[in-house]
Amino acid sequence: MAISPPRRRFCGQCLALGAVVVAQSVPPVHAHAGNSRTRLVAAWNDAQGYKAGLIEIRTSGVQVTTEVELPTRAHGLTPMPDGSVVIVARRPGDWLMRWQPHAPKRTLIRWAEPMQPLNGHALPHLEGGVILTTETDALTDFGLVVMRDAKSLEPIRVWRSGGRDPHQMLAAPGGRCIWVANGGIASRHEAGRARVAGVEMDSSLVEMDAVSGAIVRRYTADDPCLSLRHLSYHPASATLGIAMQAEHTHEAHRQSAPVLGLLRVAPGRRAECIEMAEARSAMQGYGGSVLAVKDGFWVSSPRGDLAGFWSLDGQWRKKAHLPGVCALALSPRGVLMGGKRLVLFAGTIFPLSMHPDNHWSLVA
Repeated sequence: MAISPPRRRFCGQCLALGAVVVAQSVPPVHAHAGNSRTRLVAAWNDAQGYKAGLIEIRTSGVQVTTEVELPTRAHGLTPMPDGSVVIVARRPGDWLMRWQPHAPKRTLIRWAEPMQPLNGHALPHLEGGVILTTETDALTDFGLVVMRDAKSLEPIRVWRSGGRDPHQMLAAPGGRCIWVANGGIASRHEAGRARVAGVEMDSSLVEMDAVSGAIVRRYTADDPCLSLRHLSYHPASATLGIAMQAEHTHEAHRQSAPVLGLLRVAPGRRAECIEMAEARSAMQGYGGSVLAVKDGFWVSSPRGDLAGFWSLDGQWRKKAHLPGVCALALSPRGVLMGGKRLVLFAGTIFPLSMHPDNHWSLVA
């Protein structure tokens, strides 16, 4: 198998370790009364290349405390119970990593099969000791959910995702099933992220049995040009929020498309279809990430340079402007939003030395 240039460069840099962790040279942030800290795992790129690391945000500033070099751009970052983080390459991805922030010699990188690219996200399995990743069979364009050993990252089992272009997964309440967002975009591995012309989209949300891999239910949006991509669950209302990205041919249709779908999953009152939240053209038809909070959902739009907030009934309520905003996380002190070299936290904008990638996650 030929080694791609990014992989060759990364292997040469990292030798046998697979990753190198270093402390970023930044001025220390000293704690003081009321200066509580919030820690995130994030990915970014800077003048030295692609990286992921731990970021501390305090009322007095932001500091990158630990970082790891990556072979190419990352997408999803999943904190694990043992303190490690599973990092998955941006689709179509050819690597995933289990990073140990406090034990760099135990960090492991695994390369994807040549014709089975990764699609950007991982999910800890309910049984423990294993993870699930979304992938694509490049020969058939079928979506896959792959069970892997959490330590070695070796594949154990492969299931069909019930659609094309699977992206984020989320554990459904009760623990027996998972939700899988099938983005529905036809692509060719050799063409990167380019769409295949003339092939209709087939986006869906499926509920999959986490033990057998069987598809329990399948939901679609009324508009077939909406790609269902990211998920966040609101337990109090039993509502699943779905961030969507419009793939319409006409720009006017894309601009006016909704970016948030809602699925009501309360026992005995389960909806049969995905409900569309109020559309706002300011979001430019692009939902980058979604986050459930106490009284609704935030959805970010890096194309619109803002994040929008919808109440649980799907009504638009407010917005927050931040250039390039995409990454969202919820801390005890409020929502954290990451944009182009900026963080919006608790009503304050902090400068960053880098541009966070699409997602970040809170860590203990």
